[in-house]
Amino acid sequence: MNSNKRKNMKPEERRSQLLDCAQALFFGNGYENTTIADIMRAAKVSKGGFYHHFSSKDELLLAVFERMVKQAANGLQPLADSSVGSALDRLKAIFQERHRQIKQDSIAGHVIAFDALHRDNNAALYMRFTRALTAALVPIYAQVIKAGIDEGAFNLPDAFAAADIIIKISNTSHDALGAAISARGSSTAEAAAQQLDAAIKIQGLTVDRLLDLPDGTISFRWPDYVDEIMNSSISD
Repeated sequence: MNSNKRKNMKPEERRSQLLDCAQALFFGNGYENTTIADIMRAAKVSKGGFYHHFSSKDELLLAVFERMVKQAANGLQPLADSSVGSALDRLKAIFQERHRQIKQDSIAGHVIAFDALHRDNNAALYMRFTRALTAALVPIYAQVIKAGIDEGAFNLPDAFAAADIIIKISNTSHDALGAAISARGSSTAEAAAQQLDAAIKIQGLTVDRLLDLPDGTISFRWPDYVDEIMNSSISD
């Protein structure tokens, strides 16, 4: 039996398989070092089969990110739904879970994908990514913030608006992340790393003040995160 023969799959199964192969190749070899032919070969799919699902490699990268966002939201929703602890406890748990998810997805892979999205020619893809992130995460954050308002822990007029602002704040650190990734191995690397660290610290402080919490209550950082970003391999 020919092991290279393409397996008949339902369209949704084939699309998922292409995403699996693309994510493994992007994160393992680098976005620029991966071709559509590489992905087709790994998935054992024809050219027509590939383009039936995705119009380009950029579109495939966005789909990988959108799937990661959906998976992230699925992991966060049970924390928002939980009745254990206070709303503040659940909000902290959500931020901690996001840290865990990023680590699990691999810092190196995270860097590779964000590097591609932050290229000037991918500005439209980056905008679509941020919209997908906002649509997936704002309702989850708003649910917990609303509970905190009801408990009297958060002094805010509107939970949804606050959640939207929190996600937009996180997008500002994405810009610093993109700049830091681009600066790896250059003379500006140290300054870019400091800027990224400062952006993440300010992100936490801004959320604290938005929710009327003592400074330092919410943290978007974990030990060695910036060092891991700057020391990740440069594949381009």
